[in-house]
Amino acid sequence: MTSVLGMGAELPDLAQLKLAAEAGDPVAQFNYGRRIAAANYQEQFSWYMLSAQQGYAPGQNAVGEHIAGQFPYDPKKKIVAERESLRWISRAAYQGFPAAQQHLAEFYAKGIGVPKDPISAYMWAQVVISNPNSSVLERAIAGYFRDGIIANTSSTNIQEAQRRAAAFSYPESNELNPVETELMFSQLKLGAIFHLNNRASATVNNVRFYSGDTKDVKVDEHLLRLTCTAIEGNYARFKIAGIASETTLFLKR
Repeated sequence: MTSVLGMGAELPDLAQLKLAAEAGDPVAQFNYGRRIAAANYQEQFSWYMLSAQQGYAPGQNAVGEHIAGQFPYDPKKKIVAERESLRWISRAAYQGFPAAQQHLAEFYAKGIGVPKDPISAYMWAQVVISNPNSSVLERAIAGYFRDGIIANTSSTNIQEAQRRAAAFSYPESNELNPVETELMFSQLKLGAIFHLNNRASATVNNVRFYSGDTKDVKVDEHLLRLTCTAIEGNYARFKIAGIASETTLFLKR
């Protein structure tokens, strides 16, 4: 999108920024939101969201930070908020935004939105260090964070984390990134499998599927489009729209 920051040049700087933001410039939306923080915190979030929805990494990271800072006291709502924060921050991280990558390292280290995972925490810290867009300060913070993980995990985990960091690459498609994919798959629960008249059905998150069915399933505040590709014995396979891989869900006894 062509920037319109030059429009209304006779106006004060913040007014020019507001005009550009209202015209749909994602960079201006993010920067205007950042500038008005003290004046209206809720409006700031709205501008960040507009920027994030256009795929601007700083806006996505800011949305994730905002949600992370607003965790409610209700434990169930807190978990949902953590996962939503993780979604937005992961999108910025996979665009190469160092601050978001550092947030992911901390999320995996502390178990925010995901189970604690020192291997993934180390990997993301190393990604920050290797990122050519990282500042000297960001690399130093990530290095300090990584050293803390080294001191508190096994050599086997460290070696695996180094392997993953070396193999890390940014996605080249519009599919959900690997963090979002794993998060989505983890929230699918196979509740039952029924066999009637030589035909099997499977219930996932209270939605019933036959093999070949495509339906929407609610996950947190999102609707996820699932296709059931197979039902066998005590398991069923599903594909999420926008994700190339499938997942196999097993009945828990």
